[in-house]
Amino acid sequence: MAKGNTRQPATQEGASSGLKSKQFKYLVSPDRVGRIIGKRGVTINEIKQNSGAKIDVTDEMEKQHKIVYISGTDTQIKKAKSLIDELLSPPPSTIVFENKSEPEYSLSFEIPEDRCGLVIGARGAKIREIEERTNVKMNIGGKHSGVGGMTKVSLKGDKEGCEKAKTIVHELISDYPEYDDAEEPTYSESLKIPVDKIRSVIGQGGYRVREIEDNSGAKVDVGRRNSAVNGQVEVRLTGSKEACSYASSEIMKILQEDEDLTSKHWVDAKLIGLIIGYRGSKIKEIQNESGANVKVDKRENARDGKVEVILSGTQKEIEKAEEIIDEILAQSDGQNEDEEEADQHSITMWVPSNKCGVIIGSRGLKIKQIQSRTNTRVDVYSKELNDNGECQIKISGEKDCCDNARSEIDRIIEDVDVNRDDDERGSLDLWVPSTSLGKIIGRNGATVKDIEGKFKIKVDVKKDSVEEGDTLVVLIGYRTPVTNARQYILEMIGED
Repeated sequence: MAKGNTRQPATQEGASSGLKSKQFKYLVSPDRVGRIIGKRGVTINEIKQNSGAKIDVTDEMEKQHKIVYISGTDTQIKKAKSLIDELLSPPPSTIVFENKSEPEYSLSFEIPEDRCGLVIGARGAKIREIEERTNVKMNIGGKHSGVGGMTKVSLKGDKEGCEKAKTIVHELISDYPEYDDAEEPTYSESLKIPVDKIRSVIGQGGYRVREIEDNSGAKVDVGRRNSAVNGQVEVRLTGSKEACSYASSEIMKILQEDEDLTSKHWVDAKLIGLIIGYRGSKIKEIQNESGANVKVDKRENARDGKVEVILSGTQKEIEKAEEIIDEILAQSDGQNEDEEEADQHSITMWVPSNKCGVIIGSRGLKIKQIQSRTNTRVDVYSKELNDNGECQIKISGEKDCCDNARSEIDRIIEDVDVNRDDDERGSLDLWVPSTSLGKIIGRNGATVKDIEGKFKIKVDVKKDSVEEGDTLVVLIGYRTPVTNARQYILEMIGED
């Protein structure tokens, strides 16, 4: 493809059919040429094939645009132009090579910054509509790019189209209820708030500041924490004087209501788990629903069988949290009374922290089975360890049931100790013929997963460790399971 040469109108193409061949010149922005070419030239080849026209993307520049030539009959050029127009939206300037283009007319004016959205429309729909109706190119300066709250609008095209587009824009923003040709002066005022009150004024997800803006009609801008001076940040209000005054009074109300308070409560240690929930889920639920902060003291600090619960926040938030907690405790009253009447008994055990997971089981399955079989309640406090690194287990129920549950837990711990051979964990190197790896690994790793699950070990096949036709397989786990797995693998690869 020749580049940078002077072009003459093509005459050969279409001669056999008696149709005169022409040539069009496109001016395309350099950053949009790639759309026409496509990956590895796929797009431009499709355009050529579908239109029958010849398309030549050159390095020639005109008005800071690259020149693209389209050659062929009128029908071919029209088809190619249509296909390219679909790729480039809005389409680039097109000029018939034989004709001289008329000088482009430009016009610019300003509109209020807060009316730009009316002219642009959703996803640019309105501005595209104006461009299509007037055949001009419109450009609206970005937000905050103007001076004094005004944004520049630039129009390019023929004079008649530009004047028409300007009229449409003015009519569009004049229809907006709050718009006046003479811009009303904007009032603004500011106030200071403590840094630790920013979150209270803004609200979760900004809901409070949006509420103030909607109710007052003023614009509320809350300063960032890093802009604080002497522990105070600026809140700037913009709008009418009445709107700013109303917004200011609403912010002051929030600050007055947001004085942090604390409330202390004492809850029966037997019921504190209901407030905490699994892994603190209930506490989070209470905090999210009420807005208050909930802090529960450790069970070991209980006084007279009661644990301290501290609530902090606004008066409304604390009252809401108290209401939720009262409902939770009220639901357990009947159950608690029944337990007391049934000669409630409890046993406390201390077990090594590394055994807690075995007692609880996957997703709590093991502990649920113990409770079901022995008709007891078993609480495992895995995060509350004593000086020996042991966690507390509390069993509640009738005396005989508690004894049975304790016996089950003791057996679980003993079984773990036996299977793990005094907790001696290590690894064993096993060299196997490389040709037998397929038997050990299995299809998609099925066999090796089966071995790991059966013996509760880890099988690591070192494919990059090969010596004299043997590959290293490392077995990781406790002594007895590892030894048994080794024998199992040797028997497996010895078959045939």
